[in-house]
Amino acid sequence: MSLPHLDKTGYIKEGRKFQHRLAMERKLGRRLTPIEEVHHLDNDKANNDPDNLVLCASHAEHMRLYHPIHIKNGAYLKCTGCGKPKYHPLSKLLRSSKKKYRCYDCWRNKPIQGQP
Repeated sequence: MSLPHLDKTGYIKEGRKFQHRLAMERKLGRRLTPIEEVHHLDNDKANNDPDNLVLCASHAEHMRLYHPIHIKNGAYLKCTGCGKPKYHPLSKLLRSSKKKYRCYDCWRNKPIQGQP
């Protein structure tokens, strides 16, 4: 087995395999399928701690859950209040703040300032 090295995309490789995929395989106790993708929760490609890795069943699921801004026709955004994902068309995303989305239920039940 060759020594780990950084490839041109910033991921660490061991031989011909990416270290984050090897770490996920060890965590699951099985080999990953070619379509499965591994996401780094802290977006640090060098942090291959198993607790920092999440398995996505496909590229589409990976993009929908963790990189919603890259979806062409809209995006799934997580509510900052309850964490539920909701799909938003691109036209609404362009008019709103993408980082501070709150679902209708959380928005409706927000406490009034000055009251407990």
